[in-house]
Amino acid sequence: MITSEKIVLMDEIDTSKIYSLYDKLLNLEFFVSSKEKLIDLAKSIAAVNLTERQYNSLDFTLVENQENVKITLKVKDEYKNRFSLKGGNKEIEFNKFKISENNKNQSMITENASGNLNVTNPNDKVNDKDIIVYQIGAQTAKDEVTAIKFPTDVNKVTRFLPKEITSLAKLFHQSRKFEGDHNIAK
Repeated sequence: MITSEKIVLMDEIDTSKIYSLYDKLLNLEFFVSSKEKLIDLAKSIAAVNLTERQYNSLDFTLVENQENVKITLKVKDEYKNRFSLKGGNKEIEFNKFKISENNKNQSMITENASGNLNVTNPNDKVNDKDIIVYQIGAQTAKDEVTAIKFPTDVNKVTRFLPKEITSLAKLFHQSRKFEGDHNIAK
């Protein structure tokens, strides 16, 4: 924000990339462990692609009915005089997702260097380069919920770790390029 004694100019948050990713996401079929994970996914895409200050000014609201989940994205009331959204408020209506049978498994959702979103399920291989992970995948084996191993060329990772995951063993195994959030240990 730029201020002077007489003028306050609002910062415009460039939403073009995150809105484009949300639109691509709506065409994918993927698993989540609960409907609440969809809001984490929407937040993750914003958190990875915006500054922390911009991200913290956003309000994500989850509204669900029997068939769909809608997430509304807007500027928090207390920040309305400081920020505006370039693309305006956004409603993301999810309808192709599936809840996993055991409410613990979920798909890994990634973006490659070309900007394409991919869904990875357990035992799938990811061969893309410069991967951004927006949703950490999880799978159940015996009594343990383990994170799906990241691709070797992962370079950014969401900060939203599913609480169901009980093991991060080999999550970054053979990762070569990870330089992501320092809050996540390799």
